[in-house]
Amino acid sequence: MKTNLSFNKLGLVMVLFFSTFIFSCTKEMPVDGPESDLTLKSVAIPQPDDMVCDLIAGQTINVGQVVYSHVGTNLLVEYVTTGGWILSEVHFYIGNMANFMATCMNKDAIQIGKFPYSASNLNGTTHSFSVPLPIPAPDGGYMVVAHAVVKKVADGLVVQKETAFAKCTYKPIILLKSEFEWTNNEGTLIKDFAFTDGDFNYPVGTACVRFGINYYVNPDEYMLQRLAWPDGVGKVNVSDDGEELTVVVTLSKEGAVLTKSYLFVGSQKDLDKLTFTCPDYARFPYLTPSIVTSTTHTFKIPIPMQNSISFNTLPSNRWGWYSIFNL
Repeated sequence: MKTNLSFNKLGLVMVLFFSTFIFSCTKEMPVDGPESDLTLKSVAIPQPDDMVCDLIAGQTINVGQVVYSHVGTNLLVEYVTTGGWILSEVHFYIGNMANFMATCMNKDAIQIGKFPYSASNLNGTTHSFSVPLPIPAPDGGYMVVAHAVVKKVADGLVVQKETAFAKCTYKPIILLKSEFEWTNNEGTLIKDFAFTDGDFNYPVGTACVRFGINYYVNPDEYMLQRLAWPDGVGKVNVSDDGEELTVVVTLSKEGAVLTKSYLFVGSQKDLDKLTFTCPDYARFPYLTPSIVTSTTHTFKIPIPMQNSISFNTLPSNRWGWYSIFNL
């Protein structure tokens, strides 16, 4: 993919060096498994063209989103509040860890006021920064921190005020098509197929077979559905251990065996690139090799480094999160 926005789920911290300049705080796959599992197609792991992160106030209150997007040679950072929350201030840091520790830390406190991008006296629900980036990016990516002060107003008075940070979590789209075979009562071999259930985002009446689009946040189970059988023909279980996403397809139709499975894991923008009227499952990035006859197919997919790291990993008494951005 042409753009990578990566965030480290396990707290991996890398000291990053810029080859052309350093931002300052003072202004400015193949994965080949055993046949019992699968072999992936020889393609890059899908990465989102943008990353939508939750804006968390008071450590627990979701007050909106922060969206990181690659636009040309710039990083576009967009703050959007919801639920009646209003932005008062925003502060944004991008740079390397060493520079952050040297210039934005005072003993064990993070100095929000020294972040290179900031705006105050705001009174709306959106604000954005466009940040020029060097090409190519340094190995490992950039440390990014999005901070805001948000408020609620009633009768012209501020009734609640909170500090907030962007927290990014791994939320990919999951789509799957499986092909299977079974023998009917007359002894005829039937070749059939089924899909994950979920949201259906395509025009009714098109030739599109009804893929179900699911949005993974926590371990979940989806029905493997065939339109002729409303109770489905199996299930799809999705979970992760922080490093790998595991997708297990289990066929429950008596006497049937799976022959091939096609799996999409990625963002909506990734999926749009594989969609004309309908998703092109033949181009999905993950599939079982040739024909794997079994009642289960298992996919193990490395999770992109795209989650936030708690400030507790730094010598800091401030709560919040930072992330690693990789262009």
